[in-house]
Amino acid sequence: MKTFLFIALLLWSISACHCQRIPIEDLQAKAAAGDADSQALLAGRYENGTGIPQDFAKSFYWNSRAAAQTNLTGELGIQNAFLMGHGVARDDALADALAIKLANEGHIRSYRSTGLALQNRGMRSTEWQITEPTFAYESRNRPRLQTNFIQAYKWFSLACAAGDVEAFASRDEVLNMMTPESIKCSQALSASFKPVARTALQFDASGRLIYPPPGITQQTNSEYIQRMKLAAAEKRQRQAEALLAWQRQQATNGVPRSQFDLGLRYLNADGVETNPQLGAYWVKQAAAQDYTPAVDSLKTNRVGGSPHP
Repeated sequence: MKTFLFIALLLWSISACHCQRIPIEDLQAKAAAGDADSQALLAGRYENGTGIPQDFAKSFYWNSRAAAQTNLTGELGIQNAFLMGHGVARDDALADALAIKLANEGHIRSYRSTGLALQNRGMRSTEWQITEPTFAYESRNRPRLQTNFIQAYKWFSLACAAGDVEAFASRDEVLNMMTPESIKCSQALSASFKPVARTALQFDASGRLIYPPPGITQQTNSEYIQRMKLAAAEKRQRQAEALLAWQRQQATNGVPRSQFDLGLRYLNADGVETNPQLGAYWVKQAAAQDYTPAVDSLKTNRVGGSPHP
């Protein structure tokens, strides 16, 4: 978020240079009359203490008035207030949410900072571990879509396409922590991205930010990701059914390993309903061929059961 903060401060420094030429009385009068640009400029004066005493609470107030009219500088000021704890309690999650909102609305300078915020979320939720060899082996039958990294890579890619040279290194960094499934999903999201219409921030009567606003849904692409997860789950189910059918065929053909594996399935309810008798039958069939795991299982677990029906 440091990059986004730099951008916000840069905007305010430019605004401060401009508003220094405007008498404070005139600026206050225009702001009170509802002029959004004047409200944002006045907020910048209070934020930086330019020509008037520094007052973060008043800066937040005038930024909120401007942001309520979709003024970009005012909205950046609100985000920075939550990021720095100026005039309000610090709230990094809310600051990130406001950055994501602006990125979804097509604010190019928010793309990379949004990617960084989502990459950090992914790191905190240990999404990077999914690509580790041990974890990948243990979770080979689980979804391997990294929701936060998918979004981070998307925003980094969009930032690169918009000419942000610093975004290339960030994109490569998160790319090295992603699974092939996540990369494919993120590339599809990047290609299909379309900015949503700008919406004003909303504040209650006490001046507190209402976020997310009622009836407004951010473009998070969660539906697409959910479809990807569902498709992956269906694929795993088909693979499991095919494996079970193959094991049954192999067991029927007298392959001891398949007989033993199928017996364990019935004993442990692994993809089939529990059937101790049928499980014991297949384990004994494998043991009759001196298949060591089956023989040992009969000795240690005393597998019982009646003949195969």
